[in-house]
Amino acid sequence: MAEEDRKKAGDIELVSHRPIANVDKSAQAVKDGDDILHKLPTRCQRFFAWDGALLVLSLGGAVIGFTIGFILYASGASSNALVWIGLPGELYMRMLKAAVLPLIVSSIITGTAGLKPKDNGRVSGVALTYIITTNIMGAVVGTLLAVIIRPGAGGGPDDTGNALVNTGNLQTSDLFADLIRNFFPDNVVAACFQKSQTTYKMTTFGNETGYSRTLGTSGGTNILGLVIVSAALGMAAAQQGEIARPFLNFFSAAAEVIIRLVQWMIWLTPLGVASLIAKAIGSSKDLVAVFKGLGLFVLAEVIGNFVTGIVFIALIYLVFMRKNPLTYLVGASRAVITGIASASSAVAMPEVLYCVENRHKVDHRVSRFVVPLATALNRDGSAMFIACTSIYIAQLQDSANASNIVLICVLASVGSLAIPGVPSSSIVTILMILDSLEIAPANIGIIIALEWFSDRMRAIPNVYGHILCAVLTWHFCKASLGFADDDDPTPDATDKKSEVPLDIVQEKAGGDPENGRDSSSNNRL
Repeated sequence: MAEEDRKKAGDIELVSHRPIANVDKSAQAVKDGDDILHKLPTRCQRFFAWDGALLVLSLGGAVIGFTIGFILYASGASSNALVWIGLPGELYMRMLKAAVLPLIVSSIITGTAGLKPKDNGRVSGVALTYIITTNIMGAVVGTLLAVIIRPGAGGGPDDTGNALVNTGNLQTSDLFADLIRNFFPDNVVAACFQKSQTTYKMTTFGNETGYSRTLGTSGGTNILGLVIVSAALGMAAAQQGEIARPFLNFFSAAAEVIIRLVQWMIWLTPLGVASLIAKAIGSSKDLVAVFKGLGLFVLAEVIGNFVTGIVFIALIYLVFMRKNPLTYLVGASRAVITGIASASSAVAMPEVLYCVENRHKVDHRVSRFVVPLATALNRDGSAMFIACTSIYIAQLQDSANASNIVLICVLASVGSLAIPGVPSSSIVTILMILDSLEIAPANIGIIIALEWFSDRMRAIPNVYGHILCAVLTWHFCKASLGFADDDDPTPDATDKKSEVPLDIVQEKAGGDPENGRDSSSNNRL
């Protein structure tokens, strides 16, 4: 009986194994075929795996945007059509702007927490030296070009009647007072969406009417205040040892998650570029008259941005880094295109961080402190534009004497650090400089009509400058941070615990750094 059961079981087993074996062979053949297909990727897969794919797509988006924009301009597209044409670009901007603020806060906290107080001072000193120097260089370039080309010597075009920017009777002293106030926000939550701003209200005293100065707020993120508060929190957390570990873990993870999210968003750049450029050109009132009437001024501005953003940046990189500057310029092109598309260097900050940490191998502790600081203060392109425009208007009024030119250069250098957070902020700074010199703001309306172009041109030197600020700061400070004298941010054997900001906290608390999370993720975007 048992023998018969065994035979039946064997028969069943034998019969049941044959189809399974055939299925296994078929499955293996399919698997082998899939492996061959994976080993031979399609052209599309190879293209998107190429590091320059996004750059090529973004350039294509720019060409499409210009083409659609000129077609809309020539056909006189309605406002409703322009709204829908610009909607994808608007959504792209909103997504990136939503990620910038939490990225700034989390990056600075984790970055400063990984540096010793002495190192924080050294990094800040090098970064601020670069920022102030390049802002002065930008103002000098704008001044020299305006003096050499003299765009306002032959008179300017008639003003097209555009509404002037309302400066609210702001004075130059108010500008710098607001700058200092914004360094120390009284409400951290409010600093995320508003700044301190001096305003003037009309009041009546008997039979006389005048303006009284009051301290109010204006819309916009107080980046300077958030940088200071976040840096203070990071340094304080580093001193608290083990008790601050959950705090730093949270912000370290938040920075990585946000950067990953931005990586997905950034593939929408070609669509955003096409949409934003098409709407900007299509909504222009008299594009030909603007460029024709301001021909020499536009020429001076283009040359100034080229000299400030390409020539000077390349020379600084060549002198201090002793490397091919063309490699640097091409490698940073993705971030620059993002800045051009959005007309904002702040929106390009995630791409700047990616370029700094992955291409130039800057340690995240330095990059995530320096890049937000440079985004808030480094405006060499804006300094060039302010100086060139102010002298151009002074030339129209026959007021471009030597003393006024020198004062404009100085005020543009310093004023670029304190540009207020209001629409057409560079224009506001120009008007205040002209008012302090008692020069009438002639033709400012037609210059405002050109702002869509000027904003994007200024983004080129600004974004290149943010990247170079972090690269040079890392170059001069990496030895003091215990890193080898090469591009790879691998610590020396004498300071292996400096790879992760949390390791310093563990070291101070007596913890075991080997039990921390993998440090390689901190340098990965």
